Amino acid sequence: MLTSLHIKNLALMEDASVELEKPSIALIGETGAGKSLIVESLSLLFGARADYSFVRDREKKASVSALFVLEEEFLSRFPHLQEVIEEDHTLLLERVLCPDKSSRYLINGQLYPLSQYRHIIDHLIDIHSQKSHSDILDEEKQLLYIDRYGKERLQKVKTQFQESYEKYQEAKKELKDFEVQNKELDTDYISFQLEEIDRYQLKENEIEDLEEELRSIKDLTQVQNRYEELQEILSSSEPSLEEQLSQVERSLRSLMNAKPLEESAKECLLSLRTFTSSLHNVKDMYESLAIDENRIDAINERLFSLKNLQRKYGKSSAEILKKRDDFAKKLAFAENFQAERERLENNVLVSKEKALKDAELLSKERERSCIGLTKDISKELEELGLRKNGFNARLTRVELNQEGIDNGLFFVSLNDGLEEESLKKAASGGETSRLLLALKSVLNNLNPYNCLIFDEIDTGVSGKQAGLVAKKISAISKISQTITISHSPQVVASQEQGILVYKQNENSTTKTHVRALSEEEMIQELAKMLSSSEVSETALAQARTLRAELRKA
Repeated sequence: MLTSLHIKNLALMEDASVELEKPSIALIGETGAGKSLIVESLSLLFGARADYSFVRDREKKASVSALFVLEEEFLSRFPHLQEVIEEDHTLLLERVLCPDKSSRYLINGQLYPLSQYRHIIDHLIDIHSQKSHSDILDEEKQLLYIDRYGKERLQKVKTQFQESYEKYQEAKKELKDFEVQNKELDTDYISFQLEEIDRYQLKENEIEDLEEELRSIKDLTQVQNRYEELQEILSSSEPSLEEQLSQVERSLRSLMNAKPLEESAKECLLSLRTFTSSLHNVKDMYESLAIDENRIDAINERLFSLKNLQRKYGKSSAEILKKRDDFAKKLAFAENFQAERERLENNVLVSKEKALKDAELLSKERERSCIGLTKDISKELEELGLRKNGFNARLTRVELNQEGIDNGLFFVSLNDGLEEESLKKAASGGETSRLLLALKSVLNNLNPYNCLIFDEIDTGVSGKQAGLVAKKISAISKISQTITISHSPQVVASQEQGILVYKQNENSTTKTHVRALSEEEMIQELAKMLSSSEVSETALAQARTLRAELRKA
């Protein structure tokens, strides 16, 4: 349970601390003393949006911290708490409001991001007030209460429905996407593009191979030009260079008989013959090279014709052929478009049928839940002094949606002679308070919170009815700790511990203080609530009697 609370630098609370020692606690104090500030501080601690105008000194940090001591039974239902709790089962929560309007969230001194912080502390505290009536009166949320009452069995069927409904939504999306993507599918144009590529009978790497061959032929043309230049040099003089070389050779042979020049002439003749032989080899090799002018024309013509494909479908043979394959696949797909659409439409029908079937199962579980919820809340309402069998949880059929095929509505007939009406229309303030208390009593039993805060939940209730509310809150406190803000003497008297919230002027400054009351101080505060004037012995006696009666009950 919540064992201590510390509020610093918020509104009229400069630095207030209080120890909470009992399972049921009443917050007592005059109107405007600051009781609601405690509830607002706890709301801040549990992640509510901060109103920085409540910070007392905006140059300093403001903070709210609370210490919980958790029992094994509670921890067994929320195993994620085991990861953060101390060995003595304590959990210290703290929220700090910084001057720069940022917030820090700490668990046992360690910082956490808000989303993780909220997940960890979920189900520690639940705050209920007149403001929270809107949840129960909101007809869009009443189905959630029915589902919560259904416990694990209903949740299992609901999970099954949600999975089949999600598949139904996915099937609808797949069909829609298919129709959008293919709404402009033109089979004639695709066929034209495919036929255009096929008309050229393009082979793999053909463009690249032709370009390489053409480069080779151009290289031969350059050889031809150079050889013709050589031939012109060889034959440009009269006599020709070859004839002159023959004359040189004859002269060198004759010089070989001259003793002084024999060796030199022989060496020179050898070099001349080597040169002449190489020259003849060049001529022979050139004459063996064939340059087919017709082939050049054919290559150029083919490459020119393929330029049209390159301009439209890609520069390389591979790119054009890939386009060709893509067109072929698209055409095949287009030709099977109707069959594919029919397949997807059938998927939608099958998945919808499955979702409707699971929604029917969910609806049956909800009917069971409505019967049980109606019975239990009617019993609670009767105990709170309202009409017997005055509550009815009912389902109405709606179109299939993410919640199923049901809408949940609460109907009441809280006074004899009145016909059943929707809760939203029928409930008055006091009746709504008791109905809220009945609902919280039933639903909290399913999965108890560690601590419930009731902020003037008994508004509009007095006399005998207030006594019934007091007993109900006491009964709830046996399952979850309760902290109640109330102006009802019956409700206050029924609580085990009293916490006084009061204002005090100090050095021309008003501050709110909080302190735990002794049993005798509790009697004094009750007497003030029962007395219209100063506390008398009669009022004190009435307070003791009331407390004894309600605490005994």
